[in-house]
Amino acid sequence: MKTKIADDIGRLLTLPQAMEQLSCGRTKLYDLHQRGYLELVKLDRRTRVTERSVKKFLRELIASKLIAPKQSEKTDDALEQK
Repeated sequence: MKTKIADDIGRLLTLPQAMEQLSCGRTKLYDLHQRGYLELVKLDRRTRVTERSVKKFLRELIASKLIAPKQSEKTDDALEQK
């Protein structure tokens, strides 16, 4: 039986699982946490990452990449203005 807290948090990933999903290292994972992108949960001495925060970060990252103009387009626009 799930509790309300378990429903809110969702599945907890180990650091290696989260690192694999994000294709990053441990330092970058902690950096993303410090910047507020990832939620970490401490269970005794173990640290887990909420799967919900990983999915949210990836959705936001993909959305920003789809909306943001390509670097070459920015350069072309700057050259045209000169």
